[in-house]
Amino acid sequence: MPLAPLPPSLNEPLYVRLKVALRDLMGRGLKPGDRLPSETELCREYDISRITVRQALDALVNEGAIERRQGSGTFVAEPKRAEAVVYFGSFTEEVAADGHRGSTRLVGAEIANAASHVASRLRMRANQPVWKILRVRLSDKKPVCYQVSYVPQTLLPRVTKSELRSGSLYDRLERTLGEPLSDAEENIEAALADPFRAALLDVRVGAPLLVLERVVFSKSARVVEFNRSFYNALAVRFTLHSKRGSSAHTPSRLKFRNSLEEVSLND
Repeated sequence: MPLAPLPPSLNEPLYVRLKVALRDLMGRGLKPGDRLPSETELCREYDISRITVRQALDALVNEGAIERRQGSGTFVAEPKRAEAVVYFGSFTEEVAADGHRGSTRLVGAEIANAASHVASRLRMRANQPVWKILRVRLSDKKPVCYQVSYVPQTLLPRVTKSELRSGSLYDRLERTLGEPLSDAEENIEAALADPFRAALLDVRVGAPLLVLERVVFSKSARVVEFNRSFYNALAVRFTLHSKRGSSAHTPSRLKFRNSLEEVSLND
């Protein structure tokens, strides 16, 4: 299977772009247990250093997307078990519900061709144009989340950096669609911070992260956004309210810890 080209980006380092290309490769038909190209093959095909290749592979291992087998190579990992989440709202709404002040630092926003794994979640064809929006979310001026959002360009023909920095993306999408956003499919998993995300979140490399992956639907069941949010696991926790036999709703899932002393390794 041919390798995907490195996606162009003015905002992400080379190893992150390689990671996206490898996710695209896996999304084009590779199954759990299939072998990925070796480090040597990736260095040769992309004309990049072995250090860059290892950074990309390390990030994918930490995210649980691939696994290394001693003496055999790198392989697509088995998918993680999915757990249902029963409520979603904007980051600002969730922070405010917990008594904190939310803000956003825009890292970058650009039009990109949707890689296969992004296109599949947005239910569109690969290589169609999407907005790729990179933001750091802050609570009381402290970074707690790095978020990558993908929105079909047709839903945001024009958007300013000011809107992305201080406005609500969900409010803007609802105005464009003329209907409310009604529900989302979410997955939560664990990962370790790579150098890029560690710098954005002001944590050490290898610090634990909670990764929330979300696909958002409008009232008419149109897919309007796919995002991945990387939370500092030592700063937040998600509260999920479940009821046997039916769904339940809670005003806020996101709870902020007052200090690291509240974290128990035995929980």
